[in-house]
Amino acid sequence: MSFQVPTDKFLCKHRKWEKRWRPCFDSSDGSNIVDSPKEDQYLVGLSFTAQSQGELTIEKGDEVTCLFKNESGWWFLEKNNGDVGWAPASYVDISRLALLYQSFSLR
Repeated sequence: MSFQVPTDKFLCKHRKWEKRWRPCFDSSDGSNIVDSPKEDQYLVGLSFTAQSQGELTIEKGDEVTCLFKNESGWWFLEKNNGDVGWAPASYVDISRLALLYQSFSLR
């Protein structure tokens, strides 16, 4: 599956969303302003190797931030090292509990 990488107009902090995109972050007033990246951080549950341009290779245990969710089940992710790209949502631990547990166990 191949997706285009979102342009700068999608990656800016304050933006109007096109119907085919759903932001990972929603403000309470519906303005879709990204203000708390910690809220959409996830752990990768299964490794995925990028197979085409625009996809992101992720490894089990990587911490990623979701920037966009596509209706087809692919998420536009950012790794802690700044790499961005599309990966299947099914490879990401969507419970967020694993990330919370990991942060407490490191203390």
